[in-house]
Amino acid sequence: MLYFMNIQLKNNNYRCTLRKLYDERGNVLPGTPLYSRDFGTLKHNHPLMIMADEKRRALLGHELCKSLLVHKWESYGRYVYYGTMSVYVLFLACLTSFAVGTPAPCPLDFPHFNTTCSFISRFNSCAVIGEASDEGLYMQTEFARRAKTIIFIVSVIFLLKEMFQIYNTRWNYLDLENLSEWSCYVCSLLFVTNFTDCSYSTGVPEPWQWQLGVVSVFLSWVLLVIYIRKLPFLGIYVVMFTSVLSTFSQFFMVFFLFIVPFALAFLAVFQNQV
Repeated sequence: MLYFMNIQLKNNNYRCTLRKLYDERGNVLPGTPLYSRDFGTLKHNHPLMIMADEKRRALLGHELCKSLLVHKWESYGRYVYYGTMSVYVLFLACLTSFAVGTPAPCPLDFPHFNTTCSFISRFNSCAVIGEASDEGLYMQTEFARRAKTIIFIVSVIFLLKEMFQIYNTRWNYLDLENLSEWSCYVCSLLFVTNFTDCSYSTGVPEPWQWQLGVVSVFLSWVLLVIYIRKLPFLGIYVVMFTSVLSTFSQFFMVFFLFIVPFALAFLAVFQNQV
């Protein structure tokens, strides 16, 4: 039987109390304090995490470990995961539809505009855009207008979720995945928000908004791969891809040293042949 020892100092006297941690059935008693309040410490000291870090596959394949994982997955894990996944797929579909259904601020085939967007940055182009929108030449789709609201709401919800994770994990929150999520959701909010009367009436974003939209769409699809990594039947392929990519990045410098001499040699041979 395990006991919890609580030592207190009062009036230069020590007081030690003992209490049981588990009941007769092996369940943790209510009110039992954790050995640490730090989320990162609890995560890294978890037996399954230690086994995974040490690559102890035999221990991870033990029936007790597999039963624990199945119990956690069937109890609450799958509901949280599939619920979050469904909301994220909705967000991804709306963001993709919004990007496809929204005209770029400087299309190549649109009259009165050049390829550098200098006309938009120097002059008030709302009258030209509005006239083209009335003629049906340059307008946002109706679905893109409706998807804007969903994108805004879901982005705010996910940002609140990230803030809650910051509160729990503190400095352990800082990693590439979480920073990518912040970039994706913030860029999405800026992408769909109307900052000018012209954008509000026509749906055409500013040039800098369009650039942020490109970043948000790219990151949203990359984050989908991270979500898929946790699926039981697809996660292994994502792990294989990341493992191969990590290995390739390690020897790419050596591979690059072979590319340079071959490129220079062929340049010297064929530069006067065209």
